[in-house]
Amino acid sequence: MQDVALAPDYAGVLAILMIEMILSGVAMGIVLQKFQFVGTNASQINDLVSSVLGVVVILAFVVIIVQWLVKSALVWAPCKSRSNWSFKTAAVVTGYAYFADLVVGLIGVFLVWLLLPTYVIDTSNLTAAQQSFASLEAKLMCMRLLYSLPLMFFALIWKSYLGGLGSHHGTSKLCSVGKGFAIFFLLGLIGVLGSFVS
Repeated sequence: MQDVALAPDYAGVLAILMIEMILSGVAMGIVLQKFQFVGTNASQINDLVSSVLGVVVILAFVVIIVQWLVKSALVWAPCKSRSNWSFKTAAVVTGYAYFADLVVGLIGVFLVWLLLPTYVIDTSNLTAAQQSFASLEAKLMCMRLLYSLPLMFFALIWKSYLGGLGSHHGTSKLCSVGKGFAIFFLLGLIGVLGSFVS
């Protein structure tokens, strides 16, 4: 993070964000494979779900870019006093801190593939389909509590530490690692709580 802060470049950040998008696509593909639609209009429903998931992945990439820029501005502002801390440096530090999300996302994809059971959804029987979705919802809530939440907090702490180090070196050590950590942690906590509530 010291090297990143002293010689900021966007290439590594864009690579991290692109890999995150690819991982999102892989995760969506795995989720789609876990659903087997049978019965009336099964192929049309499968095509519709595939299209919706594709749009979600593209929108997620746009949201990640916007979130990265907004978070970079919120990190840059409180640490810029008394230093030559530029927005570019703040953006690169913030982007490289997403490496923690990348690693945890890779673990998450593996866990989804390993733990999410296959669901057969009969499109010709509405009651059976509703029961399948209710069972899936309970399983997903259990997975979120047991696996997703601890992984998200691990990523948050790791990302905050990386961001704190980058902020410290990017401001010529005028911003303490603790202050940088606190800024990254509070901003990340808002995101974690928002994603868990939704």
